[in-house]
Amino acid sequence: MARKRIEERRLTAEVVASIDDEIERVTALLSTVIKVANVTKRELEKELGASGGYLSRLLSGKMGLSIRHILLICAAIGMEPAEFFHLAYPEAPAGGESSGMARDILRRFQGLGYEAKVPQRSAAAAATGSPGSPALSDEALDERIRASLGRALRELVNADLPAPEPQTQSVVPKRSTRNRQ
Repeated sequence: MARKRIEERRLTAEVVASIDDEIERVTALLSTVIKVANVTKRELEKELGASGGYLSRLLSGKMGLSIRHILLICAAIGMEPAEFFHLAYPEAPAGGESSGMARDILRRFQGLGYEAKVPQRSAAAAATGSPGSPALSDEALDERIRASLGRALRELVNADLPAPEPQTQSVVPKRSTRNRQ
């Protein structure tokens, strides 16, 4: 039966290209996360015990990105892996879009006596209200992202200048939610 499924879903050039695009997207996200963490590549390479140029090769695609790389980098910058993967994949496929494979695997594991493992949150994640907290509204998430990006940009552009006083009203217009479906 499994063989039939494999034969039905052969890897086409289009599927392989879409996987390569996805790897590029996740690699770009990892690069952005490193920048927002305000750590230099050299500092991170030192923390990872890697040689100079390691991150440049990894983030440029010259070296294959693996789950191990992502987990090590997340640990080094103090980010929970679940947070990274939630950034990469913020929404699960809708009911009709899912293959159902994950549900099937989970059901089979549960039938064997396995229970879902819930990772322990770090003290930092607990203090900031990260995973496990109630979901943020789109507007609240947008506001947090704007504030974080604003701080990061100010640090980059005005490294020697004092940061301006925080504004009480957002300068960036909020997205309209009227025509969303």
